[in-house]
Parts: sequence; structure tokens; C-alpha cells
Amino acid sequence: MQGTSLQSNVSEGGWFPPLVAWQFLVLAFAGGILSLEYPLPALLGVAVILALAITKGRGLLFWLVFGLVFAAGYGAAFLDRPAFPDPDSLLRPWMVEREKVRVTGRVEQVSSSYSDRLRLTLVDVSCELEDGTRGELPGKVKWSWEYPEFRPLPGQVVALTTRIRPVRSFADPGTWDTETYWARQGVFHTCYTREDKADVSVVQDTPTFFSKVRNGLFERFLTRLGGEENLSQGQAMLAALLFGERMYLDVATADNMARASLSHTLALSGLHVGFMALFGVILAHAVGRLRPGLYLCMPRPKLAVLFAAPLILIYVWLGQGSPSLVRAAIMFGSWGLLLLLNRGRVLMEGLFMALALILIFSPSSMFDLRLQLSAMAVAGIGVFVEGFGPWRKRVGNWAQDALWRRMLARGLDLLGVSVAANVALLPLVVENFGELTPHLWTNVVWLPILGMVVMPLAVLGLVLCMSSLTSPLAGRFFDAAAWILDGLCGGLTWMEGQGLLQVSIPPRPGWTWGLGYWTLLVCGMFLLQKMARRAAVPGKQARINQWRVWAVALFAVACMAWPFVQEQARIVRGQVTLTVLDVGQGQSLVLETPDGSRTLIDGGGFLTDKFDVGKAIVAKVLTRNRQAVLDRIVVSHPDLDHIRGTLYPLERFEVGEYVGNGKLPGGEWDLARLERALADADMQPQVWRAGDVIDLGQGVALEVLHPSPDFESTKGNDHSLVMRLTWQGHGLAYLPGDVETKAINRVLEEDVEHEAQVLLLPHHGSKSSTSPELYQAVDPDLAVASCGYLNYWRFPSAEVRQALEEADIPLLTTPECGAIRFSWAAPDQEPEIQTMRECMGSAQYMR
Repeated sequence: MQGTSLQSNVSEGGWFPPLVAWQFLVLAFAGGILSLEYPLPALLGVAVILALAITKGRGLLFWLVFGLVFAAGYGAAFLDRPAFPDPDSLLRPWMVEREKVRVTGRVEQVSSSYSDRLRLTLVDVSCELEDGTRGELPGKVKWSWEYPEFRPLPGQVVALTTRIRPVRSFADPGTWDTETYWARQGVFHTCYTREDKADVSVVQDTPTFFSKVRNGLFERFLTRLGGEENLSQGQAMLAALLFGERMYLDVATADNMARASLSHTLALSGLHVGFMALFGVILAHAVGRLRPGLYLCMPRPKLAVLFAAPLILIYVWLGQGSPSLVRAAIMFGSWGLLLLLNRGRVLMEGLFMALALILIFSPSSMFDLRLQLSAMAVAGIGVFVEGFGPWRKRVGNWAQDALWRRMLARGLDLLGVSVAANVALLPLVVENFGELTPHLWTNVVWLPILGMVVMPLAVLGLVLCMSSLTSPLAGRFFDAAAWILDGLCGGLTWMEGQGLLQVSIPPRPGWTWGLGYWTLLVCGMFLLQKMARRAAVPGKQARINQWRVWAVALFAVACMAWPFVQEQARIVRGQVTLTVLDVGQGQSLVLETPDGSRTLIDGGGFLTDKFDVGKAIVAKVLTRNRQAVLDRIVVSHPDLDHIRGTLYPLERFEVGEYVGNGKLPGGEWDLARLERALADADMQPQVWRAGDVIDLGQGVALEVLHPSPDFESTKGNDHSLVMRLTWQGHGLAYLPGDVETKAINRVLEEDVEHEAQVLLLPHHGSKSSTSPELYQAVDPDLAVASCGYLNYWRFPSAEVRQALEEADIPLLTTPECGAIRFSWAAPDQEPEIQTMRECMGSAQYMR
């Protein structure tokens, strides 16, 4: 087509090779998919693409096809959307009663997580009650098995005795929606077991052929390592690299890898597929040395593709066909096909081809964070490799004269690739992980060792392991690879001990900032393209309309600034806000005063150290459009469901003071972490006592009502801080921690004001803290219970509910409402109530 062709409407030529028409249509299709759930971001993103893409007039054909493809993407996403059943239909009476049932289901998928945990997906699930009645559950069941006795295989039918409940996410502003994530995979229920306490058995030993073969190979691998007991962290990392099995890795090792910007080497993805492709290149080179004439029939790059293809397929099988590996294999297939077809610009064209294939067959994959990370990382690398080609060529020419120059050039090239990928990923990393690490240089050291030494040793050992004759020799290769990995783990541990693995906690400004950031990067590339054209052909005018690029760049800057302007405007309104976070079975409150200062009161926490609620929930809420700064952290008492979630903010945030009731946590792990964090911050913990009045500024204060210095009780809960939030003398909220009957009676004996508009129920609404006298003294407009969904203790108790109902006090709970925010515009006004879930007729969503 000529004249008004699609191709003529797209920017051409230049230092940064432009996208062609069909690639813009892939972006249109992806934008249409995103518009199903994120209409405004998708439409603005598409508008930016069109504003920068069209340079020779707005041809009607281009607009028409682009719009049709965008609509097709929306339609495909609509048809591929998961079926979200009514939550009430997922709940069974025996779930409400917390009864254990005998669950039977077929294993569909098995994966492992850090510190000896398996994650299994069961299908065709049925449940048998104690009275013998049976019933089937819709969809799939997610089963977490901590310290498993054995490893079930896909295809086997297993039975276990456990409690089961619907999947429920923590509903807090700016956090991950796990309910939707699992619903996209057809998973609607979850259960948890530990060790042998669930009486797990295999009902039908019918594993699939490939899973049985893989498991046999994995067992041989473990045997060559000396068994799965007492594996070193290097051996555990070897299992993760070869099979994707991360259950033998400690949480501390995984955390050090993340801080060192190396966690991507543990997640089987495109990097590892690249290693397999590298082996294909090595094989092609070796065969060419033996049979040089072969290159006359097939050039080495094409031969490398053919050699690498089976290696990649085998590796995908070893990794159990995880979505990340399958998508990476599709990308490799696209690049390989383009090489075989003698196409140029293989990297970017292959990326778009792979995206098109993935999205056509699975539109909902567009919402998968793993695909987003992979695509953006490859896009960043593609821009560096293809866009900065002239500079890379100059460095390559400079490096030809000496070996040290060549090594330096390759190191710089690898660093450039790492930086480019991380620059492209920045909004996704900030939004979803909440940490930034400056230690990109570790990739320059580690990736060559991993790709050129560790992985070849491991793969050769795996090949030798397949035969009983060569199996003993395989152990030597595994030991050599594990020895290197142990050295890495030891080095990271030393760096962490020396404080050399510090990370930063950036603000999390949301999608508008991300859109502006990526738009600004694209504008920068357009301007560099223009500069390169002028340098290449003096006097020649660039075809890019400069005014349009600057206008779009100004729009990008506005997008990046908007979340912070919006947050500052909220602070200027001068409100007092108290947010009860949804942290499961625990309690965490965020108090903000009219001048914007913030106090974290408790942080929630879980029995396991494998999930850090402070990092996953509390820190993400606190950094929503805000710096990682707290005026103070207050711990009502050191029970782990209150203190554990405060440790991460104490370690990573700028904190003014740390306050408690004078008691220390009983667990060694929590105590050691608390003492280390306080020492690093050079901070002495403060102790509040009854009678203290803490001035928070602008008339806002916390009145401490308990405990008194002379109070005695054998129960730690009774020593909780009891506080009353006031504004110019008006009682806003009553915060009694976990006090029980003895402490409640003591507080009520004191000659102090108790009245407040909001009562946070003591001890999550437990029976042992039921007190109609307290409810009468506080006289709240409503009560709030912070507790877990279908928690084992049945908080809030029936006795508490009945007492509140008799006192005509409405009750809100975090399982029903999610996070609950109270906002007071003036001391004598009623609070505005916002919730994350729809639980009241007047409720609003904060997300």
C-alpha cells in the first residue's frame, strides 16, 4: 500500500528504530485488554501512543484499524474474564463453624516456596464432613503445606483433613488484590496444613508421565547432593536454578538476593531460557569447529537456534511449565523464527510477535505481573541494544586493541543491559515491591559466573545424573557449582552484616506516575532520535514534530506530579484521619494529624516469619504518595500480632521515636530484630504510662489511660496501652489494645474521660474482653473489630456482638469491610467513614 498506507502514518527511520504499523496494533490490542479493568489509564496510554506515533497526517485507515483492534482487545478480555462467583455461594455452613473436613482432590500443579513450603493446586475437589455427608466445591483449591512429609505429584489424587475457606485478600489501599489474582486461575478456596497434622494420603497414585519422570530425576539430583536433609544454601540455590524448587532456601538468603538486585536469578524466567540459548550458541560453535563446512549450509546463528530449541523445551519441562518459562520460550521461539527468516531487529520484533501470540490465546495474561515484568524488561533491553547501537559499536571498536579493554567493554555492556531493564521496570517495581536497590553492579559480577560457570556445571551434572554409570560423576559437577553458590551466599551474608545491602523505600504514587514516567522515557528517545538525525545529516530537519513531543512531555510531567499534588491537597484540608488496616488476625492503625504527621499504632503480624505483614501491607499503605517517614511508632503491647508488623517500618523508615508499654517481645527472633533495628537507628524506646498526654500538634492529643506503674497482672494483654484520641478536648477514638476484664475494670475505676465517637474493641472483640460497662462509658457511635476472616477464635465473639446490639452500637469488622478510615474535618463533627469493601449503604471505596 502506498500514499495513505498504515506504514506511512508511523514514524520512520532514525537512531532509535521506530515501530512499524503491526506493532502499534499489538499495543492497541493490549490497551484494549487493559481497558476492561483500567479504562482511564488504558485510554490515556493509547492517546500518548497516537500522539507520538503519527507524523505524516492522521490517515483515516490508521485510525479506523487502530480503533477496531483496540475494541477487539476489549472484547477478547471481556470473553476471557474469570467467572467471579457470588461470595455467599462459596461459603458453606461448616466453614463458618470452622469445622475440619476430609478434602479429596486431584493435584493439578505443585510449586515450592522458601523455607520448606509446598503450594499445590487441587481440582475436582470434594469435602466429607464428620457425619459422612459429601459435597463438591466450585473451581480449584489452593493448598499450602508447610514442612511436608512427601511431595505429591501432578495427576495424583490426595486426601487431607483440614479447615478450608474462600480465598480472601487483605483489603487495604494500594495493596495487591489476591482474590482477583487467584480467581483468574479459577481458584476460589484455600487451606493450610503443617507437617503430618493433616493426615495427608495418596488416594490414587496416578501421576502424569512427565511429572513422574521429572520427580525421579529430581530425587537422583538430591541423592547426588547427599539427600535433602541439611542442604547448604548453595545446594538449595542449585535446586532452584535447575528445577525451580525454592523450598530449601532460607528466607534470609532470598532477602539478601533481593537486596543485591539478584532475586531475578532465582525465578525461572527469560534469563534462564537465555542461558539455554547460550548453550545452543556454544554447541553451534563447537560443531562448526569440527565440521566447518556445515556453516555453508546453515549459518552459525541459525544453527544455534536449532541446538537451543530442544534445550529450552527440556528446561521448561524441568521448571514444570511455569507461566514465566512458557512465555519466555514463546519469546525465544519468536526470536528464533525471525533469525531463521533473516529478519532484522530481532529483539523488538520478536517481543511484539510473542506478545501478540500470548495475548491472542490468553488475553487475561495481560493482567499477570510476571508478563508485565518480562515484557518491560525486554523492551528496556531492546531499546538499549538497538537504540544505543552507535555508542555500543564505538566502545566495541575501542576495545579491540587489548584484552582488558574487551573485558571492560563487556562489563559495561552487561551493566547497560541491567540498567536499561531496571529503568524500564521502575514503576512496576515501585508499585508492586515497594523497594529499590542500587546494587545493580552485582549483576555484572554474578551473571557471567552464573551463565558461563554455574549453569554449565549444573546442566552437565544433570545429564550425567540420568545414567547409573555416570551418576557418581555427576555429584562432582553439582558440588563444584554448589561451592560457587555457597561463596555467593556467604558474600551476601557478609555484605548484609556490614550494612552494604541497604535498599531505599520510595513513595508509591500509583498509575498516573507510571504513565508519566514511561511517556517521558519515550519522549526522551524521540528527542535523541532527532539529535542523531541532525548529527548524521547536517541541515536535515527531523520528521518528528518537536512541539508535539514537548507537549506530550509536559503532559507526562503533569501525570508524575499529580499524585503528590493530590496528596498535598488532602493534607491541606487539615483533617484528622484514623485508618484501621486489614492485617488479618492482628491490629494496625495509622493516625494522621492536620499537619500531615503520622503515627503507626501497632502493625499486625503472623505466627510465621514467611509473610512480613509490615512489608507487604503496612509499608505499602504508608508509602502511598508519601515518603517513608513516621513521626512515631507506638506498640500497645509486644504480642506478635501487634508488634511484628512494626519491625519492617522501624528498620526501613525514618522514624522519630519508638514507644511501647515497657515490655519486650517474648520470641527470640522478634526481640533480636527489634534490638538490632533500634541500635541501627540509634534510638532508645520510650515508655508511656497512665496520665501521659502526648501532644500531636494542632490540638490533637493521645491521652494514655493505662497501664499505671502499680498495675499488676499475669496476663500480658492486660498491660496494653489504653489510649484516647482527642482533638481540642473532643473524644474521637478509644484505643484499648488487647486489655481484658481485669485491666478494663481498673481503667474504668480511674477518674478520667472515656467518651469517644469510635471504639476499637479490645482484644479484637474476644469474649474475655466483653464489657458492657466499657461500652457505656465510651458511648461510641460505632465500634470496630480488627480481626481475621473466619479466624479460629471466632472474633468478634457472640457475647460481644450481643452486648453491642443491646447497647445499640453498630459494629464494623475488617473482614467484612477491609480497611476502615475515619476522617474528622473538625473536632465537633461526625467522621466521614470510608471502607475498602462495601459493608454499609454509605460506604465508599478507598482504592
